[in-house]
Amino acid sequence: VCKHNDSHVIDNIPVEVTNSTIADVLNPSIELRNWESYNLSLKGNFEKIEIGRAGKVDGIGDGSSTSPYLYNRIINKLSFDGNNEAIVNGFGFSFGELTYNPTYYFNSIYTIETLEFKNITFTNVVKLASLKATKFTDKAGLNIKNIIFDNVTFDFTSNTTTAQAMLHIQSALGGIENLTIKNCTFSNAILDANNTMTATHGILFDAKSTDDVNITIENNTITNIENNPIQLSGSGSKFDGTIVIKDNKITNSFDRAIRISTITANCNLTITGNIMTNASDTDGEMCKMSITEGATITISGNYWKAQDGLEVSVVGIVNSGTGENVLDTNPIISLN
Repeated sequence: VCKHNDSHVIDNIPVEVTNSTIADVLNPSIELRNWESYNLSLKGNFEKIEIGRAGKVDGIGDGSSTSPYLYNRIINKLSFDGNNEAIVNGFGFSFGELTYNPTYYFNSIYTIETLEFKNITFTNVVKLASLKATKFTDKAGLNIKNIIFDNVTFDFTSNTTTAQAMLHIQSALGGIENLTIKNCTFSNAILDANNTMTATHGILFDAKSTDDVNITIENNTITNIENNPIQLSGSGSKFDGTIVIKDNKITNSFDRAIRISTITANCNLTITGNIMTNASDTDGEMCKMSITEGATITISGNYWKAQDGLEVSVVGIVNSGTGENVLDTNPIISLN
């Protein structure tokens, strides 16, 4: 964007970034609040990526704790492409209050049509929190219509940071509409020799309430995970929308391969074509979820093998009202 004239804009040209640190990708000093696209081409090792707040909305707030300043930005597409040459030490993007001192507060509103990550290796936690309210104002939030991870590697071999998951996504009140995780690799989120926890889950989607979100987790490789490799569950999590978990390879987990909290009557769930070996809790349970009567569920064509020496069980798939097993037939495909 030309600093002399906001109408002079060049779109869809990737910005190549090779610094070791990116500070304020969307800098708060930039007054223009709406962006068609912002494409970053990353090369090298990055200690961190920071996304700055947008320009202040005139006349909103006085900077106090009860009336914070408000910052706003709308982006059609924000993309990060590592060209298979970028290693990034984690990523975080969330709404919320930041306190510079006890008397200064601000909140930000981001609306993003598409947030995309491609061809990047992450060595620390990626956390996206899309919650639409804070304790200061109901105007602050982060609304992302589409989140895409494609050919992204999460490798925690050298990571010692305590975290709930390698990829941790929080959503409430429709903050995220669609999530796609495809062709990605998650590895080595496990206790080390000193019992230092690096991360407990591979993929964690935590809906803070009943969330109408479409989720596709497809063709990923997930190995050496301390707890659930795929967990769609959290405090109060219930899922509407369409959920597809297919063609993933999950090996060496010390908890259930798939854990989903509550599937509502408005949800369409498909689990198919997954290969899961040595991936269960200590009782041999490989899948657990609560199903509301009326939900559409397809579980077929999967290969299941519990931890070595344990018999496979999926009795954790139950009716949310009665607690009884809802499967008409056992979806286990035997080793033979």
